[in-house]
Amino acid sequence: MIACIALVLVSMIYGIHSLSAGKDSSGAHAGVATHSVSGGRLLDLKFDPTLNNDTLTAGQRTAYDAGKRNIFRMLEPPAPTDRHGQSPLPAPNPTPTAIQLPPIDLQFFGFSNRHGESKRIFLAQGDEIFIAREGDIVNRRYKIIRLTGASVTVEDMLKGNRQTVPLIDRPPAG
Repeated sequence: MIACIALVLVSMIYGIHSLSAGKDSSGAHAGVATHSVSGGRLLDLKFDPTLNNDTLTAGQRTAYDAGKRNIFRMLEPPAPTDRHGQSPLPAPNPTPTAIQLPPIDLQFFGFSNRHGESKRIFLAQGDEIFIAREGDIVNRRYKIIRLTGASVTVEDMLKGNRQTVPLIDRPPAG
């Protein structure tokens, strides 16, 4: 135990002596910047923090030439010019086209209207048959908006379109 304490004291004395040997009168190592970190140790940073003015002025003289293209605009076609050197012609505004949403492929083939219960309808999509009431969601996609005796209004919740599906004469074959 005494040997360990003696070893620690010798290493502390040697560490203090080696740190003070490399310092000049200002308290810092000559030519090297120092930073103190936790634990009282000193780190030597070996870089020159002075600015190099020649490199800065050379960087300032460099001109950016993007070829007259605005790098901040995705689609910007070059403006057409007239053959006589007049001002560029304005680009025509494209008219928005109506987006055709796919039809709702449900078939309304019947309903049940018992006394004391709300009206239930029978819908088919391919081989699947669904029974729904007003406000129900069918096949996790279609919401039943309104029921009448001859048709049902259905909203496709994924596409956002509404369609009235008429009552058909016979149920789908299957």
